[in-house]
Amino acid sequence: MMIVQGLLVALVFYVISLLSLSWCANPMLDRPIVLGPLVGLVLGDLRQGILLGASIELIFLGVASIGPSMPANAGLGGTIATAFVILTGADMEVALALAVPIGLLGVFTFELQKLITASFLPMFDRFVETGNTRAYDRAILWVSALVYCFQASLVFLCIAFGTHSIDVMLAAIPAPIIDGIKVAGGMLPAVGLGILTIMLLGKKGAFLYYLLGFVLVIFFNVSTTAVALIAFILAGVELYRELDFQAMVKLKQPAADPAEKEEEFFL
Repeated sequence: MMIVQGLLVALVFYVISLLSLSWCANPMLDRPIVLGPLVGLVLGDLRQGILLGASIELIFLGVASIGPSMPANAGLGGTIATAFVILTGADMEVALALAVPIGLLGVFTFELQKLITASFLPMFDRFVETGNTRAYDRAILWVSALVYCFQASLVFLCIAFGTHSIDVMLAAIPAPIIDGIKVAGGMLPAVGLGILTIMLLGKKGAFLYYLLGFVLVIFFNVSTTAVALIAFILAGVELYRELDFQAMVKLKQPAADPAEKEEEFFL
């Protein structure tokens, strides 16, 4: 059993999930590319954590929740898969193959988490009816802190009590099956990039930026860091152009008559 390692990884997952999904307006911190290095750092293998986080992130590129469709939980799958590989010494391809099914398990736990959250709604209704805003604000904080303990506990149990069984299971699997898992895991990043490419093709002009990055890396040997900085600058240019366009549209619109606004208000 690896109690200490399980507690450290669960704490990292809990803090990042709480900050990203509840308290910081979802800055996308709960992604494998962020959680992987943090898990590697607390487990003493930062380099492996960075490599695993980046590789697992490729699997989930372009995956988003649309309507009732809930994709695999990339953060949960990436965290547990990264910890398993670092603690058991398995190959990176095994982590890629484990991330998706573990992420799908996270979908069910997320639905249960929403049910737990919904059970507190009558309490919030009472605070609203009585106008007790201070109690409402405090409840938001401690309810969100309590709810994310559920998935963090799952991370702890999987790592603290599951690494030995995973190691034994991997040793018992025949070599051809392990080789097949490695091949499948190596293909998953290509699937993620394919989904992202399809999304870029559907957005006018976005694919040209993707093609520009490809040309810079392949033909001009520009580093990926430099390409990321160029992409950041181009994104800023596009943002300012969009803001200027919206400002021009507002200036061209005729000013509304105050009498009409008053009539619309009472309709």
